[in-house]
Amino acid sequence: MFKILIVCSVLFTATAQVIGGCNVTDLVTEGKAIYNEIPPTQLAQVKSIISEAYASNTTMTKGQFLTQLENVANTLSANLQTQIRNFVPTSLPQIPSTLSSAAQTTGNQIESILSNMTITMPQNDAQIRQIIQNTNPSVLAELKTIKVFPNC
Repeated sequence: MFKILIVCSVLFTATAQVIGGCNVTDLVTEGKAIYNEIPPTQLAQVKSIISEAYASNTTMTKGQFLTQLENVANTLSANLQTQIRNFVPTSLPQIPSTLSSAAQTTGNQIESILSNMTITMPQNDAQIRQIIQNTNPSVLAELKTIKVFPNC
């Protein structure tokens, strides 16, 4: 459950909302409501895992990070797990064939980074940030139309 939530969060953060097609304010509001229901013990665990994963000298891979977050998610109430499941997409969106070849290539590059579970979160963010910085704004505008969250 947490895997896609974290991937999407990283995606929104690192790409400055390049891909999303959503009202980010609504997503943040809904995400905060779920976050506020997480019990203090699990919330402390999540914060600790995130701190370790984003430390400048971290060796924790994205796969390890997401596994640890999933382990915490599995300890939450059934109701909260359902809320998370309903909020979080189950996979990355398909890149529409109607986009320009440049947008498709850039989207595929980002998808490849997001799918790479052997890199650290800082490496993930830096690689995506580099792609975004080197991409034409018109291509970024095309990518922004892709809906990551199904309820947008």
